[in-house]
This record gives sequence, C-alpha cells and structure tokens, in this order.
Amino acid sequence: MKPLGDRVALGWASSLLSWVWVAWCYRGLGPTGAPAWWAPTGSWHRSPLLEDLASSPFAGADVAGLTAPALALCAATFALTAAALPRSLALGSVPSSALFAFYGLHAPFPWEFFGGSGSLTILATGLVIGAAAASPLLARRWRTEPGPSPAGCAVALALFAIGLQCHTTGWDTSARFNLSPWPAVPIFGLDIAGYTLAGLQLAVGVALASTRVPPAPAIAGGLALLVSWHAARFGWAPTGGLTLTFFFALAVSLARAALSRSDRALLGRDLTVGGLLLAVPLLAGHAIAEGDHAHTRHVAAERLIQGLAAYYNREEVYPDELAALVASGDLEEVPTPRIGFAAAHAVGLLEAPRFEYRSLGSSYVLEFASTEWVQCVYSPPWIDEDEPPLDEEAEEPWACPGNRPELW
Repeated sequence: MKPLGDRVALGWASSLLSWVWVAWCYRGLGPTGAPAWWAPTGSWHRSPLLEDLASSPFAGADVAGLTAPALALCAATFALTAAALPRSLALGSVPSSALFAFYGLHAPFPWEFFGGSGSLTILATGLVIGAAAASPLLARRWRTEPGPSPAGCAVALALFAIGLQCHTTGWDTSARFNLSPWPAVPIFGLDIAGYTLAGLQLAVGVALASTRVPPAPAIAGGLALLVSWHAARFGWAPTGGLTLTFFFALAVSLARAALSRSDRALLGRDLTVGGLLLAVPLLAGHAIAEGDHAHTRHVAAERLIQGLAAYYNREEVYPDELAALVASGDLEEVPTPRIGFAAAHAVGLLEAPRFEYRSLGSSYVLEFASTEWVQCVYSPPWIDEDEPPLDEEAEEPWACPGNRPELW
C-alpha cells in the first residue's frame, strides 16, 4: 500500500487530469472563429469515434461517452484521497464536461452566439453544480476538523449562492455576476441542479443518519422528504419523480450494502448537514429575490406611477424625464428598483439598478429588470372618450407578474 502522502499526490493528479479532459472537451467541441491559442478548434466534430457514439441507438450516448473519462477520474480521485478540495474539483469536472459535450453536440447555437461568454457560462454552471454536489464533503471536514476554516468556507459558499440568486438578471447587462445575458448559472446551476441535489442529500441523509430508527421508517421518511421537497419547487412530474426515486434507492442500497451501521450513520449525518448547507442559502436567496421583486413592483414602481399621474393631471402631459417629478414636487426623490444588496452598489462592485422610462406625451412606458428572466413593463391604458371601454384583460397596465413566475 502506498504511503499516505503518495496517495494524496496521486489524488491531486487524478483531479487535475479530470480538468485536462474538460479543457480537451472545450477545445474539441467549442465554436471556432477566434484566432487565439486557447480558442476552441472544433476538431472533434470530425472524429470517427464521435460519429459512432452519435449513431448509437441509446439517446445521449455521445454526451455520456464524453463525460465518462471525467467520471472515471473523479472516481479515482475519491479512491486515492479523502481530501475535500481535490474531490470537490473532480466533482466539478463531471458536469462541466457533460455541459460542454451537450452544447457542443446538441445545442450549439447558444455557445456560438455568446462566444467566450458562453464558454465561461457553461464552465461556471458546471463548477456551481460540482460545488453543490460537494457540500457533504465540507460537512465531513467540519465534523472531523472543527475550526474556523470549514465554517468560513461554508459562509463564503452561502454568500456566493445568495449573491448569484439575488443579483443575476437576464435583462440588466450591468449586473456583473451575469457572464452573459442568459442567466444560466443561477437558474440551471442553483435553481434546478442545486435544489435537486439538496433534496437528494437531505433525503438520503435522513434515511441513513440514525442508528436507532429501524430501516423501513427511516427510508420512508427520507423518501417522503424527497417527494415533498421537489414537489414544492417544481411540482410533481412522474418521469422526474421516478428518476429521483431511483437515485435515492440506489444511494441508500449501496450505503447499506457497503457500510457498517456506524459508518452509515456518519455518512447520513454528513449528507444531512451538506444538504442543509446547500438548502439554506438556496431558500434564503430565493426569498430575498422574491422580496426585492415584490418591493419594486408594489412599492417603488407604485410611487413613480402615482407621481406621474399627479404630474399629468396638472400638466396634461407626462414629463420627459423622471427627474422632473422631483423638480415639480410630485416626488421627494426618484425611487430605484431593488435587486440584491445595496452594499454592492455603494462600493461600486455593481451598477445601481434604475427604472427605464420613456415618455409618449399622453402615455409612457416604465420598465424594470428583476432577477432571472423577468422584465416588467408598465404602461397606462389609453383613454379615448369616443371609444367604449375595453375589457379588463386588455386594459391591464402591467406586463409583469405580481410575484416572480415559477420555473415551470
């Protein structure tokens, strides 16, 4: 058996090799055009092996085949070292290579359209998914090495997750957390993959964590938690529900077959704590983003609308600029939309959001960006005394949900 130091070094080597494979996927599958040495070459599209994988009768065989080397190197990393960092990096290489394969082979347009920003977005999404999957490793380190370092890592990751959810919008290009106008990282990395992984970790953790609860009720409790967790966020879909149930049953079965009762309990506790480390910032970020949207939609925008109405009633025309409402005394100040944390705007890290306003004389358009894909537009209904009133739906002035729309 190799000495511990040699095994750790081999584990790091395996982890780094998994990222060499990610780099090869990026180079071989990405859109061509940039002359830089680091730009993709697209050479894999002419590979006979890739053609054979694409002609396989199994759907997704090409993506699975290109993900398999990263998965094998990740498994080797776990076998060689128990260190959290190389394991976490290796986990991130698996979704990163899968995403590069998927967008390179089956959805090339977004990658081609966004170019380098698209590459960064795909890579960041894979890293976020890998970090979410690695949260039980942080929990294990917290358990075995108590101290400020694991706690600091947990706080930093939580703030990062909350910041992504609260600041990233597909409409406001000044949001620097946006790697492109397509907010894939918070939506696909956190809202979908992160939430799914949190539910699986919590469910498997509940099923394994106790040495006193009999297996049947523990497993039933974990499965009930899994179903309720995902139904609350995504609704219940039979295909997705069966897939999640399969992975839950597989994880529980492997743990019960391969580990002693005490080791299962420790694994269950790490999974439960890891799931909480992931679930708490996801729920907090979602709640803050919802609150920001509601405040902007129902408070700040309403103040502007009332000020504009007062100005119009007096002047019989809407102002050219919102600042005129302050000069006329209709508002004390022009309110601003709320997206994320004011401290980020105060220190210049992010540009402060603002309402977009266009005067049309006897009407106007008022817009603001919210997180994810939400863009809200308000325009007062046209009033024509010679025409009969329109139905209520046609006169609805807001093209904007009262609350942010659900994903599905």
